[in-house]
Amino acid sequence: MIILMLYMHDMLIACWNISKTNELKGMLNSEFDMKDLGAAKKILGMEIKRDGENESLYLSQGKYIEGT
Repeated sequence: MIILMLYMHDMLIACWNISKTNELKGMLNSEFDMKDLGAAKKILGMEIKRDGENESLYLSQGKYIEGT
C-alpha cells in the first residue's frame, strides 16, 4: 500500500517499501515538475517524528499550540 497525500502544491508519500516509493516518484516526475526534498520533517504545520526502533510515526502541533 502507498499513501499519497496532496494539498495544493505539497505532496507526502508514505510506504513501507522504498522501491515502490521510488517507482511512484519516478512515474510522477515523468509527468510533473517535481522536487524531492527528502524525508519530511513538517507538513501543513505539523511536525513529523519517526521512531524506527518501534516502527512508529508521530504527528505534533506543539508549536501551533504554544503560539510560536
